[in-house]
Amino acid sequence: MSPGSPTWRLDSDRLAGTRFATVRFFDELGSTNTELVEDARAGAPEGLVMVADHQTAGRGRLGRSWSAEPGTALLVSVLLRPPLPISDVPVVLMAAGLAACDGVEAAAGFRPQLKWPNDLVVGDRKLAGLLTESTPGEVTAVILGLGVNVTAAAYPKELAAHAASCEEEAGRPVDRSELLVAFLVALEARYSHHRPPRAGRTSDGDPGGHGRPRGLERPADRGRRRRRPARRQRRRRTTPPPRLTIKERYGGQSPPGAFRDPDPRPPSAGRRRPATW
Repeated sequence: MSPGSPTWRLDSDRLAGTRFATVRFFDELGSTNTELVEDARAGAPEGLVMVADHQTAGRGRLGRSWSAEPGTALLVSVLLRPPLPISDVPVVLMAAGLAACDGVEAAAGFRPQLKWPNDLVVGDRKLAGLLTESTPGEVTAVILGLGVNVTAAAYPKELAAHAASCEEEAGRPVDRSELLVAFLVALEARYSHHRPPRAGRTSDGDPGGHGRPRGLERPADRGRRRRRPARRQRRRRTTPPPRLTIKERYGGQSPPGAFRDPDPRPPSAGRRRPATW
């Protein structure tokens, strides 16, 4: 299947400025993730996208199966090669989950919630699922698989209490091609902020290496100036005044009301020395 077919009417112009300009469409595949893993091992470049109208061996997390009737769901996998250690792959998964929420909001008019690590939900009903797989190598290859229920026919009737679809929530038809493009455009925006910054700079452009990675905020929130913490006012150091004796304070004289010894006898006359100032 090729772009421009009756099933997929892809707006290529919107993807021209992204890394996801190459999209391969299939009427039927075992699994888009499985196909893309093989392509990644063969050296396929970052940004390759595979879309299937129907999967015969779709997979979910923890070895679960994912099945949907032809033409009822968006089934897509994306190849990424982030220059990140394998331990940081969950950050890419988070960016993909938020991009999926962005895409649904743009195409269907409502925003689902992201249930970590890989589900999009409406209330307590599942709308979509994400699956990530990685292949080790000089540059880690990450395959992101996304399945979104577009119509209610995407899931069996017995799961109606636990599943949701875009058209049910939107109350109108939702174009799968529009949903695909909206997701890829949002993923480009989210993912581009996770690439490592230059040495000596944080990923949000601040020198010093103390910032946080960008890309996890919603697109509408980007560009807003972050409030910086107020600087602590420095205390001026002052030299404490010297400590003076009481006589020094009163110019060598005893202060008013000071104790005076009425006994004129010297201390050597067998009496205790009186307290004096």
